[in-house]
Amino acid sequence: MRLLRVFLAVAIALIGAAGAFSQQLSWVGDTNLYLTGVGGIPTLGGFVEPTQSVTVTTQTYPISPGQSVFLVYSIDHWNTSARVRLAFDYNTGNNTQWYAVLGPLKPNSDVLFYIEADSTGSPTLYDNNSGQNFGFISRFEPAVRRGAILQWFATPYSTILQRLPEVAQAGYGAIYLPPPQKSGGGGVSVGYNPLDR
Repeated sequence: MRLLRVFLAVAIALIGAAGAFSQQLSWVGDTNLYLTGVGGIPTLGGFVEPTQSVTVTTQTYPISPGQSVFLVYSIDHWNTSARVRLAFDYNTGNNTQWYAVLGPLKPNSDVLFYIEADSTGSPTLYDNNSGQNFGFISRFEPAVRRGAILQWFATPYSTILQRLPEVAQAGYGAIYLPPPQKSGGGGVSVGYNPLDR
């Protein structure tokens, strides 16, 4: 029984010492985005397919117990937001690396996010890409439409716009139009010799 009391006293002392040795969180950053299984993408404005996911990594300093890192994101320009806890990845040098996987997200989502890091006894720190947030765009995924392609030349664009419903009803899946720029060949040009100023 006495041995048990000694053991408990030592355990409590060690737990208290571990808390005393934990350092305050002083930095969060080096945030990167990766197309999962493919490679890096820009930290803002990259495009992903609706079926793909994005891995986000970030680091905190110093290596210390009691840290929590979150990714706060929105797909509707901050009308609503969600919070995802990042998982511990590994320690690198004096930093701890964290990661989370976002997606796949619904097509045509403009994803914006920032990183939030908390630690016992430290103020909350943020990494928001120098005030512009991080983000990527999940591309629009149009419905697959089968059908012939209509080559529609020598018709004014106003007429083409008026007759589009008829073209769709006829079953055409796409329209091939001549280039719309001004041509250098005068009235005899079909549009393939752009005017060079």
